[in-house]
Amino acid sequence: MAGEKVLVVDDDYSLRKGYVEYLKMMGYEAEEAEDGEVALEKIKSTPYRIVLADLQMPRIDGLELLRRHKKYHLFDAPIDVIIITAYGDIEKAVKALKLGAYDFLTKPVQYEELDMLFRRCLEKQNLESRIEELKEIVNLYEMSKAIGSLMELDSLLELILQFACDTLQAEKGTVMLYDHHTGELEVRTLRGEISGLSPGVRIGMGEGIAGAVAKGKEPILIDRNMKTSPRFRNIEELREVHTAIGMPLVTKGELVGVLTLYRMEDERANISSGMRTVDIQSARARKAFLQRELNLLTIFAAQAATAIENASLFKNLEEEKEKIAKIFTLMSDGSAVIDSESNILMLNRTAEGFFNLNIKECMGKNFFNRPGGGSWSGSGRS
Repeated sequence: MAGEKVLVVDDDYSLRKGYVEYLKMMGYEAEEAEDGEVALEKIKSTPYRIVLADLQMPRIDGLELLRRHKKYHLFDAPIDVIIITAYGDIEKAVKALKLGAYDFLTKPVQYEELDMLFRRCLEKQNLESRIEELKEIVNLYEMSKAIGSLMELDSLLELILQFACDTLQAEKGTVMLYDHHTGELEVRTLRGEISGLSPGVRIGMGEGIAGAVAKGKEPILIDRNMKTSPRFRNIEELREVHTAIGMPLVTKGELVGVLTLYRMEDERANISSGMRTVDIQSARARKAFLQRELNLLTIFAAQAATAIENASLFKNLEEEKEKIAKIFTLMSDGSAVIDSESNILMLNRTAEGFFNLNIKECMGKNFFNRPGGGSWSGSGRS
């Protein structure tokens, strides 16, 4: 567990330096702050895993630091606070535990005890992280089952986008399908208003984020730095976007479409997440997509592409079935379709009049027996 970033907060210079030097010797990337106010500024920009804070400090003390640190911590990695207290402050230390502190140490701090407590804390964090990853995998499996059972294409596309946005906490997103006849992408569904995009809009290969993704059949992750690059700086859809991710939908090596998700520059964002709404602070809402999220979306995209292909095939079959049925119904010759057991599957209008039957009444009945009993006349057999 060496190499983890930790922060030591204590207004006593000599004690603070002692903790920092010991933690560095144990392999931690230890930094220091002389009070809670300085610590909060550091927490904004650095993904610390543990904050070791003295209880009694000027300006912002250990308890106040504990109350505030989570809203300043803008990273996905967990952060825990360990309090240092004097024997006379045990009551306050217990209060710190109730406020969410991982544990507390009493002065004078034994370095061996400090190291052991840090190790336990990091083990707890890693276990929680693995549990969270397992939950995501289970959720992904449930999502895959849901989209795999849906055959209506438009409803499927809306569900895919909803799942992707909710899981990755993206405010906006689009699903575009690839048209093999024109070589273009067509916007089929979207969440939120996105500059230059609306249902039915067509995008050429290499055009915009989705076009670039489709052309290379590789995901593209766009952050603030990439937005200023010559390749992306003039793309209209990125005007109010903080970060975006474009994921190709590919099955059996063939491009099906592109899924694009956006996190916006809004001051605050209400992001739907299942049955609840999470109110996210501005910086939290504007965070970049992480590699873990990219990996999760890659797995989901593979399942989504297969579901889209199946739904598209089903839609094509339904359309062909309707065409055939229409042609069959309007044929001038009387015709019937029966199965291997001579049950009537289809009967056109001419045959209906010829046999003086009602189609609805005779469907599924044996062709060689009248629905009410008795045999068909010899001239009626075909």
